[in-house]
Formats: sequence, C-alpha cells, structure tokens
Amino acid sequence: MITIHTDGSCLGNPGPGGWAAIIEQDGKKRILSGHEEGTTNNRMEILAAIRGLEAVPLHSNITLFSDSQYLVNTMTKNWKRKVNQDLWADLDTATKDRTVVWKWVRGHSGDPGNEEANALAYKQINNVTPKNGNPPASNTERTDIQSAQSSRIYVGSSWNSTSKTGAWGIVLALPSEPETTASDILESNDSSRIEITGAITGVNLIGSSERVEIHTNSRYLFHCGSEAHARTANTDLWEELEKALSGKEVTWIKGSGVQINVANDLAAALLDDINGTEQINQSPEPSKETLTHLNEEGQARMVDVGWKEPTVRVAVAKGEVRMRPGTLDLVRAGQMKKGDVLGIARIAGVMGAKRTSELIPLCHPIPLDQITVDMDLNDETNSVEITAAARTTAKTGVEMEALTAVSIAALTIYDMCKSIDREVRIDAVRLVQKSGGRSGEINLE
Repeated sequence: MITIHTDGSCLGNPGPGGWAAIIEQDGKKRILSGHEEGTTNNRMEILAAIRGLEAVPLHSNITLFSDSQYLVNTMTKNWKRKVNQDLWADLDTATKDRTVVWKWVRGHSGDPGNEEANALAYKQINNVTPKNGNPPASNTERTDIQSAQSSRIYVGSSWNSTSKTGAWGIVLALPSEPETTASDILESNDSSRIEITGAITGVNLIGSSERVEIHTNSRYLFHCGSEAHARTANTDLWEELEKALSGKEVTWIKGSGVQINVANDLAAALLDDINGTEQINQSPEPSKETLTHLNEEGQARMVDVGWKEPTVRVAVAKGEVRMRPGTLDLVRAGQMKKGDVLGIARIAGVMGAKRTSELIPLCHPIPLDQITVDMDLNDETNSVEITAAARTTAKTGVEMEALTAVSIAALTIYDMCKSIDREVRIDAVRLVQKSGGRSGEINLE
C-alpha cells in the first residue's frame, strides 16, 4: 500500500501558492513540491494530489490524505466541478488506472503527514518570483494597528441552507510575517459549526503564539467565544477550540474591515465552486417557505428528517399561571388541599415532555438528554412563572418538548388550584430560545 499526504497553500486568493506531496512506500519516503504565481488555495490542493498520484506506478493501491474537504468530497461524493476544470481533468486521468482511497484529515491538528506537507507547501511560496520583482505578499490591506506580539485571526464563513454545506475562510496576521489565508468546505446542518471550525483551524495555524485576537462579524461566534456560559450547543467544537487555546491569552473582537471581508469572500468563493450540489440521499429543500407538515395535496404528513445528521439541540420555553394573591400564598406554603403544587407540577412537566410525540400527532419521537422544569413565584403579577429547558442529540429540534413541559406543568397547577380560585388563568406560553440544527441559535427574548 502506498500513502500520499498532500497539501496546498496560498498567500492571498489569488496570490502566490505552493503545493507538496509526501509519498511513502515500502518504508521509503519521497517528497514532491512546487509553486505557482497567481493561483488559489483550491488549485494548489488539487495540483498536489495530481503530482503525487502521477509519481506512483499505474495500477497501484493508494491512500491519499488531504485536509481539503473541497478535494476529498469532490472525488468521493461527486460534488459539481464549476471551476478548475483543467485540473479536475488531469486528476481524473491520474486516478483512472490507479485505485485511490481518499481520506480527509483535520488540518493543523497534529497529523504528522499533514503538518509536514503544509510546511513544505508554505515554504514553496517563498520561491515564487512575481513579475514585478517584489517579494510575495498578501492581497489584503492592513487597516489596524497590530497589537504587540499578538497573532490575529479573522474568521469569515458562508453557508448554503439548501445543500447543508458551508465554507469557512480565515486571514492570519502573525507578528513580523505576511498575512496568509486559508479556507475549506464543511458539510453541516448548522452554520455556527462552520464558524467555530474556522476559528479552530486559525488557532492551530498560529502555533505557539501566546497572545491571540480572534476577529469576527458573527454575533454567535463573538458572543459564545467571549462568554463561555452561552455555549449551550456545539459543545464538542467549543471544547476543541478551548483545548487549542490552552495557555494563550485570548481577546475576542467583533467588527468588520478589510480582513473580515476577505475572509468572508474566501468562504463565499469556495462555496460558489460547488453551489447547487446535492449530496447523495439528501432531501431537497423547498425553493420557498412552505408548511413542511403538508404535502403537495395539502394533506398532513410527518416530515422526513432521515437525511439529517444528529446535532446537539436545546430549547427553552416559558409560561405563567396567574391567580389570586391568597391562592399564590397557599401554593407557596404548600397548603393546597391536593398537596405540593409546585413539586407535582414539576414532575408532570417532565413526564409531559417525554410523551410529546404521543400528544402531538406529527411530532417525531426523540430521545431526551435532559429536561428541567423550574418555577418562580412572582408577587407583582400574582403568578407562577414556569421555565422548561430541553436538550437532545437528534435530527430534529426539541422545541415541542420544552413547550409541552411548560403546558403540562401549567395545566397541573390549574387543576390543583381551580377548586378555590375560579380566576386561575394560564398565560404567555412561548418559546424563548433554541439552538442547534441549520438555523443555529435563536433568541426571542
């Protein structure tokens, strides 16, 4: 078996670029690398694969490792080839009489072959001699004052809700070094995961820098990055980012500017390369907003979510039960005739959440990781305020479970208080927050 590790790099997009392929066979290693002027990250990734494959005999069995999802998914999932047609044709020729297994590895995360290929590709950039005779430079403009010894990461992203595919782009500004760029494709039902992945890659790329600034115009990335308690979703990626940032002084900065625009443009351009691609077994999204629980004839149906990937999803709902002041006092004191109103209502809310799919006809049965029901007594409004939070790792959201928990808890309070208070009223049951899935984080209050 032959293994090939490939990587491509570029200063600017387009700009001077380099590629590298590391071939290992029978305990021996061969290194190929080269450079081009006025190229792109994607062309360097493809060219590295072409050169690596061309260097091994026909009819060989090869495992090729790359950190480019653009390259790997195009070859394994038949993503459409909108640009770089010349290189794709050459790559098809190189694979025609060779058996290739394509393997994606996360870039800059410690894989020895990937790290070596990246270093070689980046080194090749310095060999480019532009036509104007000047040394290679980024095509971004420095618009702010660099913090002393601080490495800056500018994170951008783009996401296609129809194909459930996104791209991240980053601009890196390291002390005493020219700005560099990187970008890649990522399949995800959640646009927020695209942004976090871009930040993780940027942190891994800056190496041993002790001071880091992460710039973004994403409210989600900035808010959850700077306030750890807000990370109710995508906890696996946030933990990975925290591990990468261990021992570093981190500053999160929300704003805009040239570098942010470049990062977003990198992501948008990369995503445009495969725009319109539908993945195998992927259910097409409607071209306009429709009621998803109705078919084309207007008949009720359960929505097919089988094509989705499970993600961590959280929903928070609230509601209140209003009553007379004297009734509220009895509830507080636990002196209602039927018993502990709050304790029983809390249990009823949890039980109701677990039976949601039996109560709501078209609701999917999903496994609940956790359901909590909390209650507060408000003397100003003479009400019991109910808050329910539901969490699952599933293919669909958990809003209905949170709303059902609030509703059943409220109905239980009503049932236990109605005999002495005819004015008891359930009010303001609503969803206040959700996260996870393709819509990301939504805060309604």
